[in-house]
Amino acid sequence: MAAAAVVAEPRAHPSAVRFAEDIVRLHRRLSFAGLPDAVGGQPLYLRESRDGDLLTIAVRESQLPQRYVLGIQGFRLAQFLERGWVCRSHLHRLAAFHEPLRPPHPVDDVHVVALSPATGKILGYTFLAGSLDAEPLPLDSPARARLAVERDHGLDLLGRAAAPGRTTHRVYEAKRQLRAAGMPRGVLATRIPWHVMAGMGRSLLALGGPGGRVMVAGDAKEGGSFRHLELMGLDLDIVHGPPPNVPRTDLFWPLFDTDLHAKPFLARLPGTFAGDMSAIEGYLADADDDRSIRVLMEERAASREARG
Repeated sequence: MAAAAVVAEPRAHPSAVRFAEDIVRLHRRLSFAGLPDAVGGQPLYLRESRDGDLLTIAVRESQLPQRYVLGIQGFRLAQFLERGWVCRSHLHRLAAFHEPLRPPHPVDDVHVVALSPATGKILGYTFLAGSLDAEPLPLDSPARARLAVERDHGLDLLGRAAAPGRTTHRVYEAKRQLRAAGMPRGVLATRIPWHVMAGMGRSLLALGGPGGRVMVAGDAKEGGSFRHLELMGLDLDIVHGPPPNVPRTDLFWPLFDTDLHAKPFLARLPGTFAGDMSAIEGYLADADDDRSIRVLMEERAASREARG
């Protein structure tokens, strides 16, 4: 059997590289075809593409059987391994086959998954991490749990947005925005991020209730993820500061070992956000060629520019 395409980190022991290759092979074989039927209750979002080649579903983690949670966490780990963003030496010592699970917390995490109905493979994904605080706290509370992006960048991201009525239980951290590694270029690969963003956006609207009072935090690199977040209609406050400082003892330090550093952001849902989602979904309903996606991006950029 050919070795999985894992980028070897400098000085990684051969046994650590082989272990990483085994993890990637393991998760390449998994199918998530049964995930939609395994969801307990109504998903936050469910939409099939016009051609039936993509099914996008957003669910609270508590709605999923544990085997699917572990499978999704494993997909995330394998995707990072294929991109060279995981320390294989640390992973080998941990003997882990999925990303570390988050500790129990009262605010449900949300998984947004774009599946191929034909193969059961995950083609696109993102994650909304809920607050670890046992009780909702003001954003400037010294007792609140720090977000991963705050720890990585050594800053207080939420305190600057403190206001009456805003609590940590209404802030979600967007993470792991992924398209399956190795996908060939084409219309499907171009569409996937938009389907995932639609699922994420509709989930945020549902989580925020009638007032849409949720915020999204995270970090992203110029161009890719930032571009999609802006064009989906979020009001982004990008923080320009020193690069992240992640120690070499961290499992994911290779992700940050780059000349192009991610920048933290805090985003709000404007009053036009539901309309933005409807516009995106309308385009995706007819997006069967590259031109349709180009038109979508041009229209979204024009809409953003018109709003200032």
